[in-house]
Amino acid sequence: MTDFEYAVFDMDGTLLTSMGYWRNSVYELYQIKDKDDEDVNYWDSLPVLKAIALANEKFNKNYSITDILTVMEPHYRNDINFKGEAESLLYYLKGQGIKMCLITATPQPLAKKVVEMFSLERFFSPENIYTPAEFPKGKRDPNTFIKALANLGGVPQKSALFEDAYYSMQTGKSLDMKIYAVEDESQSQNKEKIKEICDYYFDSLPAKI
Repeated sequence: MTDFEYAVFDMDGTLLTSMGYWRNSVYELYQIKDKDDEDVNYWDSLPVLKAIALANEKFNKNYSITDILTVMEPHYRNDINFKGEAESLLYYLKGQGIKMCLITATPQPLAKKVVEMFSLERFFSPENIYTPAEFPKGKRDPNTFIKALANLGGVPQKSALFEDAYYSMQTGKSLDMKIYAVEDESQSQNKEKIKEICDYYFDSLPAKI
């Protein structure tokens, strides 16, 4: 039996094996072959919009997040899968009567397509799937979690957060949520901090908890 009644799930890097593609998306868009070049080798650690701004300046281009989404969509269709036993875990929690929502930083137009590709509506009703369109301040803002959980009829203190990103875990922890951390290469620099802050740590999600 779980020790929570509600759950918040991240999508990229937690449920799906997509973060590596996101980190490489700017290099792919600008057709950068030498990622070790000192001018660009840190771009994969930046927020995508910041990396686009730097790349536009360096290469005299005018790309936008829309172009990145065009790069990412084929990867979701052809290369990206559920991470570990994430799909089985979602089935398990649903069967346990856990009420769940999904909060993703992926922009709404692509997020909607990804939800359809992976049939995530099996686990999250449409009104409980959130993107930056609904929560522009994202998961750094405690109100994002508070409002999303309120829409489920819940409160953070009775909820779990399934997440790979350290900053989001910090927010969840400040609200007294149970933190189920999922390892992802994109967060390797924060691995030890994540292990300190989380309640449970997984290489990838198991079928049951």
